[in-house]
Amino acid sequence: MLARASGRALRLLAAATLTACGPAESEVWGAIEDASYCDDTDDCRRISGKCPFGCDLYVNAEGAPKVRELISQWEGDCFDKCSGPWPPACIEGRCVADDGE
Repeated sequence: MLARASGRALRLLAAATLTACGPAESEVWGAIEDASYCDDTDDCRRISGKCPFGCDLYVNAEGAPKVRELISQWEGDCFDKCSGPWPPACIEGRCVADDGE
C-alpha cells in the first residue's frame, strides 16, 4: 500500500516538474517591467523578444541579461508581426522604442 502511494506521489511530482519548465509568463513580464527604468537614453538597450512579449524589448543595460535569460527559456507558440527595430530611447524615465514620433 505504501509503495503504491509513493509511486503515485512520484508520478504527480514528475508531472508537475515537467509542466513547470521555464519561467511563468508573469515572471517574464515582471522582469521586463523591473528593467524598463532609465535616466537617459544611454541606459537603454534593445534586445530581441519573443511572442507574447513583443519582437523587440527596451530595457536598461543592468536588467538586460536577466530579461534575455528569461526570454531564452520561454517556449511560446504564437507569432508577432514585427516592424522596426527601432533604436532605444529614455522617455519619461522608461526605456522605449524611438519610433521617430
